[in-house]
Amino acid sequence: MDRPARPPLIEPKLPASGARSFAARAIVATAITCLQAATEEWLRLRGSTPLFDLYDTAIEAIRISN
Repeated sequence: MDRPARPPLIEPKLPASGARSFAARAIVATAITCLQAATEEWLRLRGSTPLFDLYDTAIEAIRISN
């Protein structure tokens, strides 16, 4: 593979720039990291909070930290 894979559903939605591919990969990496953090918290809480709620909380933390 010559180039890293690009997230095909995200990249076209971003503004055209030389960093668009990188930005798309960063968004995907952030989503994966939030899912990992949510899963760890879900396990810590022994499943008492829905995983999707924890994921939403993680994503919201990223949004407001901006």
